[in-house]
Amino acid sequence: MDKTDLLPVPIHYVTLSERYALLTKRPTIEIVMGPDEILTPDEQRRFASDLTSVNFGKEGYVLRIKNNGVSIFAYTGAGEYRGRKTLDRILSKTNGVLPNVLIVDYPAFAIRGFMEGYTGYPWAEHRGEMIERCAGFGFNTFVLGPNEFDLLIKWREKFPKEYRDHLASLAARADANFVNFAYKVIPFGVDMSSQSDVEAFKRKTEELADIGVQAIVIGLDDFFRGQTAEDHGRAHAKFANKIAKELGRRNVLVYLVPAIYHRGNRYLSALGNFVPIIYHDKDKYFSTLGRELDERVQVGWTGRKIVSPEVTLGDAENLEGLLRRKPFLGHNFPVVNETDRKRIIYLGPLKGLDPHLADYLDGISFNFMPLPFASLIPGLTCADYAWNPRDYNPKKSARNSSLANGSLDLLRLVELNPETSVDPRAVHPLTRVINGGNHHKPLSRMTEDEKQQLRETFTMMSALAYTLLPPTIDPRLYDELKPLLYQASAVGGLGEGLLDGNLSKVGLFPKIFAGVKMIGGYRFSGVEVENWIMREMGFPVSLMPNLRILADVKDRILRGRHSKQK
Repeated sequence: MDKTDLLPVPIHYVTLSERYALLTKRPTIEIVMGPDEILTPDEQRRFASDLTSVNFGKEGYVLRIKNNGVSIFAYTGAGEYRGRKTLDRILSKTNGVLPNVLIVDYPAFAIRGFMEGYTGYPWAEHRGEMIERCAGFGFNTFVLGPNEFDLLIKWREKFPKEYRDHLASLAARADANFVNFAYKVIPFGVDMSSQSDVEAFKRKTEELADIGVQAIVIGLDDFFRGQTAEDHGRAHAKFANKIAKELGRRNVLVYLVPAIYHRGNRYLSALGNFVPIIYHDKDKYFSTLGRELDERVQVGWTGRKIVSPEVTLGDAENLEGLLRRKPFLGHNFPVVNETDRKRIIYLGPLKGLDPHLADYLDGISFNFMPLPFASLIPGLTCADYAWNPRDYNPKKSARNSSLANGSLDLLRLVELNPETSVDPRAVHPLTRVINGGNHHKPLSRMTEDEKQQLRETFTMMSALAYTLLPPTIDPRLYDELKPLLYQASAVGGLGEGLLDGNLSKVGLFPKIFAGVKMIGGYRFSGVEVENWIMREMGFPVSLMPNLRILADVKDRILRGRHSKQK
């Protein structure tokens, strides 16, 4: 194995010899007290700059497997924890026969978070488990940002005891796994000029600190009151400063999601003449906020858009200049942000982030989907990037994430899922082949060998609903992925029928075609199929483009045949 087989990929992975260290699945681990006890003089010189970096001191570790023994060095308990988790991942891949290696590792981003923030409680029963699993793969911050109406409108009131106890249990679970527990509070309807409102918000943040929350996120998303951009920036900074001053005494971090949290002009076109003036002077808002805001307060940002397909160094550098501090990137991936597309599941790996962003950001967090276990598939690729972005490889990371969540069958589903990226330019590879785009031949011009390769893909798709089953994957993940599994099987069956020239040969899901109008046994109405599936099977809307494409291709082939017969 090599370092790219691990998730996250370590910074340095040195093979000491081609021989293997024969160990049991539960080797004895020696915790050493200094780098000189685990590194040779030459190695100390080689890794001197790594050992003295700020991030190494917080979570860095040295792991040596040699001569039938394991040694770990770290400056902190968090570093030791990371070293043990890396050893666990190596053990899971080698069945106890380990390579002789030296790993010197530490994260690129000091803050690496994942977020649950929805109306309702989709993760309620699984939050503790998600904290533990995500911590094992490199995340060190969990952000809970509930959008329940009662919590939003009644933020001035104390939490109910049951909810308070729930938060306390999460805080304890996070602390045990070296994860910072952050809570987002939206001061709905606050009057920032009112001393009583400011004091009420202070009491809410102090209540959270008493529970064990280690960071408060002040959500001023889209807070507009008709003032100028400078007035907004000044008022928001003054409000956040008062909260930060109180919480600073308790070592609780403060993050601010400002009124404008992206750099795009989405609302300019959406709101027409009702665009808040602040959107016309975004730079003035950011510069005023940066000038007035306490340096201890971190500022969140989502990139050029609310859901940004890519984030560049120029984007971060420009905002850093305005804010007079490095921004914190709250990346809306793999969250499904559009309400009309809420049934789409993103499974593909993280893409579009510059590998050198860690030099320009104060931290990074990712907004997960309402489906917690499906979120782990793309989510672990996010953890991979956040730990070591310069060695991040999306394709390899997707493979490692699929294996960590199940099997290679899961990877096949990831690769076939049409909605694997927030990038609107991304095209499902199967769609590309069938439709003749990106230098692929259309189906009508394929050779028999090429059709056979496509047939194998369709056949594999048809079988996924039968091969990707518990205990291959977690039953809870299976329940979340059922719609995509049915989609893959349905499209695979349609594809096989298309290649055979007769859709009546499709054996899978015969009920799909029971209500479909067949003309001469060949042509079918894609609209009728669509309506039936949406009504009876509850498939995701992402299936529909594939059905339309298959119907269209079938139609073109038949027209070609009829013209030849004439």
